Amino acid sequence: MAPAKFNNPKKYSKDPKWKVKIYDNEPPYEDPHITIIRQQRGGKPKQWRINLRTFEIMDTSPPKKDLPPEFVEEVKNKKKEIYKKWNEMYPNNPLPENEDDKEEGKEAKEKKVVVKIKKPKKKK
Repeated sequence: MAPAKFNNPKKYSKDPKWKVKIYDNEPPYEDPHITIIRQQRGGKPKQWRINLRTFEIMDTSPPKKDLPPEFVEEVKNKKKEIYKKWNEMYPNNPLPENEDDKEEGKEAKEKKVVVKIKKPKKKK
């Protein structure tokens, strides 16, 4: 399966230096994320990974200030499309595709398990 590509925000739509992708070789233990890439002239591209559950930037480098906020907003605006594609590519690490699924997941996380441990009786 090839990486999934998404359109850039309108302001950057004709700028070939920027790309938004879901790579097709993500490790199963990583949080679901989308990668925003900015090609550098004669150098290594800058890449930001945005967590698709929290919409936070996952890495400290490159700096957050170098990523235009329009990209994070665009990811939020296209959440349903992105979640659907992520789930097709990574069915073992799914994202909720509708709000009902999200609430069920939230409730499951909030449930606490209480285990009572009995103290052993003292021998006389």
